[in-house]
Amino acid sequence: MEVKEEGGQVVISLDGRIDTANAAQVEEYINSALSSFPDRGLCLDADRLEYISSVGIRILLRLHKRLQGKLTIRNVTNNNYELFSMTGLTEVIRISKKLREVSIDGCRILGSGAKGTVYRLDGETVLKVFAPGISLAEIEAERENSRQALICGVPTAIPFDTVRVGDLYGLIYEVIDARTLNDIVVENPETLKDLIPIYVAFLRDLNTNESRNKRIPSAAAQFLKNLDEIGSSLDPKEEKRLKQLLENMPEEFHLIHGDAQFKNIMMVSGEVMVIDLDSLCVGDPVFELAALYVTYILFYADDNTQNERFLGLDEKTGGRIFYSTLEEYLKQCGVGFSREDVDDALRKIRLVGCLRFLCLMLIDFKREKSDLKDLRVRRALQGISETVFLVEDLRLLS
Repeated sequence: MEVKEEGGQVVISLDGRIDTANAAQVEEYINSALSSFPDRGLCLDADRLEYISSVGIRILLRLHKRLQGKLTIRNVTNNNYELFSMTGLTEVIRISKKLREVSIDGCRILGSGAKGTVYRLDGETVLKVFAPGISLAEIEAERENSRQALICGVPTAIPFDTVRVGDLYGLIYEVIDARTLNDIVVENPETLKDLIPIYVAFLRDLNTNESRNKRIPSAAAQFLKNLDEIGSSLDPKEEKRLKQLLENMPEEFHLIHGDAQFKNIMMVSGEVMVIDLDSLCVGDPVFELAALYVTYILFYADDNTQNERFLGLDEKTGGRIFYSTLEEYLKQCGVGFSREDVDDALRKIRLVGCLRFLCLMLIDFKREKSDLKDLRVRRALQGISETVFLVEDLRLLS
């Protein structure tokens, strides 16, 4: 049996048979592994499990009771799944069948990002292959986010199958004749002027949709949680002010994509559609525009080569996308804005964007060691220092 960490839980791969002859040793091995990872959930990978007797099933029930529901079993063969179903195990434990294997040999890449790469499988389907380390639970959460967004009336591609691609996971979407806005602009930068009003109208429509589903987190609450984790890197007075600003935000139920950059917006047979909903949350649109500030302003700063390779767009075009989007967004809000109002909105976006950027550097990329990362941390801290005491609140349209 193999033990590893994946997505914040312990994953143990089961092999061969579990019966009277070896059940005690198997249970002892699992319990020992769990002792090395206290307070973690357990996922049993049954891909190579050939047979399990009633003694083995009782082990699973004891584990379920010990872990208080934090047990899942994945990659179960059809025969074992039937057994689990007949014994009622599927009623108390989250169990999923073995995933279909898919090959990406010869498939064209449509786009790539920090969490995965999207391939064109055929004329009607695309496949998103997730990066190493992204767990099946995280992928299933993205599927649920897509479903919730569709329920709220947001045009989005719905994944209809979770698959394996070698050692990685993937989601298959039915998307015909699809191109990302990023691809369109890379091919012809002159299209940007015409795309911005269409893009912003879509963003505004998304941000005015409401969801009170408790599975969709609050953006402000997520920022507060991250702030608790990285607060020691901030000046204490600035940390206190940031917490105050976030805690004082009124409760909002408007949908926020959380990473609505051009690679995640597609034109599908003339219709605008959103993909990659793993960052879906609810809150004020300042969080939406702050995410774009990170992509099109902060990631270009200090070293623009990485972002130019990732997006295929130079720094000037990235800046045009952000500032044109901001101006058009405020314009479509239907409120008369002075230059002072625009500057105030930009300060709020910069503050939230710099906090988001700092969280990315210190949490998502915490294992990375580089001079560039150090520069980016300093830039984020500087942006926070220069804005945190200049805003009265964080609401975009206050």
